[in-house]
Amino acid sequence: MKYSETFLSEAYALTEYLHSEQSLLSTLRWILELKNYQSQDPGKFIYKKENTRVFLAIVDDLEHLNTDYRCKFYTSLTADDIVVTDNLILRPTCATVINLPQSWFGIYSYTPEHTAPPDRAYSFKTRRIDSIRQEIFLELHYRLHHFEDGYVSFDCSDHSSDQSTESKQKLWHQAWITHSPETKQKYQLSFDQLSEQIPYTNHDIEIDQAYSRSMLNIVIETYSSEHAVALSEKTFRALVTPRLWTLYSGKHSVAYLRSLGFDVMDDLIDHNSYDTLSHNQDKVTEFIAASNPMVKRFDWQDIENRCNQAAEHNQNILSQFKQQWPDDFATWLQQFVQQV
Repeated sequence: MKYSETFLSEAYALTEYLHSEQSLLSTLRWILELKNYQSQDPGKFIYKKENTRVFLAIVDDLEHLNTDYRCKFYTSLTADDIVVTDNLILRPTCATVINLPQSWFGIYSYTPEHTAPPDRAYSFKTRRIDSIRQEIFLELHYRLHHFEDGYVSFDCSDHSSDQSTESKQKLWHQAWITHSPETKQKYQLSFDQLSEQIPYTNHDIEIDQAYSRSMLNIVIETYSSEHAVALSEKTFRALVTPRLWTLYSGKHSVAYLRSLGFDVMDDLIDHNSYDTLSHNQDKVTEFIAASNPMVKRFDWQDIENRCNQAAEHNQNILSQFKQQWPDDFATWLQQFVQQV
């Protein structure tokens, strides 16, 4: 999936979630500046006044705001610090955490318009390259030996302006170097077979069409920390699409979605086999193991009604969140102004 596809997707066109994210951040930054907080880093949303630092982690994982990679981020937070976030923080911290109302997720409310029946078993689409994404991609190939039954693309890009094939192949090889000898031994054959095809894609349809035309959507969230759950449109696109899905994200992400009332189709997918794990607990293997049987176990006719039921339920929850958000935000904003 290329970055440009973000602005062509149904999720963006029907929700304009990026505008909502940017508008919220602009409002919070404006309030902080009115209260004489000073920006600490032009590339990160960190503000400071006297001994108090305010971290704005909206959609991005809180650890993304770390400015000193020599220390562990959470232990560097103090009792004077304030964290404003939509993340679910999973570990104790000395900082004051101000969570957005859960109705914030209503910015992702929409009903997919693509309704083509599945013609492939699964989809796997990711844009950015890092060692975890590469490992998931290699594990999928290791298990299936080929990608003929899925809509698969791995753009292998980063945030640089150089988006050439040569640059992406370089990033692919750089990620490979970071793996342990055991990981390299396991995936060497798959790595060799795929290296000449990077950036990889075996289709020319957009992401929403791929989601609709796949029986299972293998979703890779932007962040997969064991310390926080950070969700984006990637997750909610899967929830509102009437198809099976698995989610590689932060530890307990699916459990968090379940607690919010979403139908995660536990009767069809063994999310718990991977959702409770950290990356160093062989999460990648368990994740693909949970995904793999799904593309072989069911006929679409057997699960179509169940998938439609789950998607409709999840669409209704997000629609309710969207309706609740303006009032929830007005109340929340008053409290935020008082706390900072």
